[in-house]
Formats: sequence, structure tokens, C-alpha cells
Amino acid sequence: AKSFADHPIEPDSVDAGLLPPLHAVSGELAYEMGSAADARQHFRAAAAFLTEELEDPDGALARADLGMLDAEEGRYDTGRESIRRTLETARRMGHISLEARCRLYLARVALLEGKASDALAELEMVPPDDPERAIDRELRAHVHYWMGEAFKARGDHQSAASQREAALKIVETLAMRLPESTRDAFRNRPDLLNMLR
Repeated sequence: AKSFADHPIEPDSVDAGLLPPLHAVSGELAYEMGSAADARQHFRAAAAFLTEELEDPDGALARADLGMLDAEEGRYDTGRESIRRTLETARRMGHISLEARCRLYLARVALLEGKASDALAELEMVPPDDPERAIDRELRAHVHYWMGEAFKARGDHQSAASQREAALKIVETLAMRLPESTRDAFRNRPDLLNMLR
């Protein structure tokens, strides 16, 4: 079977400014398809565009994604360092969604290490939405879901259920905004399935 990497992005055929987001999106798709190796290849390519002069949000997120992959493979310290570096970049840029994503990843690393309290501390640093500054709704659903997982790991099942309910409500609201023919495909995305079980 062909892998996701069998259809590479040709640098000469794409405006250089579009390469970081193209590689980042390709990495996310490869990850969702279960190809960690291909995802790592694309995330690394996107992150390679990061420099002190160019703090590209797509490249920065790819670096955090690489860190999350490292942590999932048991390299917790290496993964956490990549995510923390991206968190610093997000703060310098004033990019609240990227900062929230980094907090989410740091919480997931903490949970992988069995540190539920550390996970909650990270997630509690994601600011609530307000009319002027709000993160993506789907990202907010993930924050609720992983807070629920952290509460569950601490044995607080009531708080866990409340967070899970908040995540489900957001996901279902987003699904209902889509054409009926695409709702099931949305709900069946690998990154949302855990919330819906």
C-alpha cells in the first residue's frame, strides 16, 4: 500500500511562503491516518522554516507536534522541550490559540507520565473565551476533554463527567453546523472519536 509520503510536496511548484502550512497540514493528515513516520517527516519540514527572523505559526505548531510525537513514543523530556519552545514562540507572537495548543500538549505529556495535577495546572492556564479573545471552538472542546481525562486520573469522576459533557456539546454544535451529508465524517475523525465514545 502506498504511504502518505508517496505524494511529496514539490518545493519548486509551490510559493515558498505556502510550504510551512502545506507541510503542517500534510503532517496532521498523515497523523490522523496513523502514519507517525510520514507525519514526523512533514512536521520536521514545516518546523525547518522557523528562524529568529521568521516565527511562522505553522512551523511553530509543527515543532510542537513533533514534540507530542516524541512524548507519545516515550521521549517525554525531548517532547516537552519542543513544546515549551513553541509556547515561548506563541507568547512572543501573542498567538493565543497556539499557546492554548501548547498547554494542551504539555498536559497530555503530563498525563502520559502519570502526573494528573500537572496536567490540570497546564490546562487551567488556558484563558476562558471572551468577546475579544477566543480560541477555536474545536480546540476548546479538546481542552475540556483533556481536563476531563486529568480529573478522571485524579479520581474526580464528577468533574470529569462535567468536562466531557462540555466537550461533547461543542463537538455536536460544530457538527450540526455542517451539511448533513458530512456530519458523520466529522464525528468519525480520529481526533474526535475519543470524545464521542
